[in-house]
Amino acid sequence: MKHNAIKVLALSLAMALAVCAASCSDQKEKSQVVTNTDSAVPVDDGTSFPRGVWAADDGEQRVGYYLSYDGHSGAFLDTERAIGVGFEVEIEDKKANFHMGAADVNDYAEWLANDNGKRQLTWESDGRIEHLTLIPSADPDSFTFYAAVDLGDAALRDYEQKNGSQPEFVGYTVGIDGMVEIQLYDLVDGHNSTAAYYQIDSITGKGKNVSSGEAVDFSKK
Repeated sequence: MKHNAIKVLALSLAMALAVCAASCSDQKEKSQVVTNTDSAVPVDDGTSFPRGVWAADDGEQRVGYYLSYDGHSGAFLDTERAIGVGFEVEIEDKKANFHMGAADVNDYAEWLANDNGKRQLTWESDGRIEHLTLIPSADPDSFTFYAAVDLGDAALRDYEQKNGSQPEFVGYTVGIDGMVEIQLYDLVDGHNSTAAYYQIDSITGKGKNVSSGEAVDFSKK
């Protein structure tokens, strides 16, 4: 499952780089996390977008990751399907202009530095607010995670392997901490009948079947 996310990211980055190469030769293209070496960790002056992996949440759920390679270029991957899109960004006077997927696309947002390793984006297009938190140990060049839809599928297979059948439906939410809550259920008389709950760390793929208390490891599935 992690390999799928990497392939999608690589493809989207390649496409975005091709666009930038043709129309903005002075711009770059992707981003991701911070390294563990002191010499490679940029000084966070509160105005820029330091290299690193930034987890984004809407105040209730983690919605994706901004991979900042150099403060000016990177990629965004959503947590549901790990779909990636490359971007370039210019930040000036607390305003950010993201070129998502193409150099001629302009997505403006208010850029607020709340604290060291913290950012807030308020998008002009729809007023949507994203809170960004730098993941200190993550490297944008090698960062991977498990998409929520893939973990839901793994939960269905795990349940079927142990119970001989699959529930009809699967639902999931991704917490701000990156934990994926998965509900397997059927519809009975118009109401949800829960078969099992799972809690899985989207970074490691490991967690548990809450209903049975059994530990599970979906990184191997």
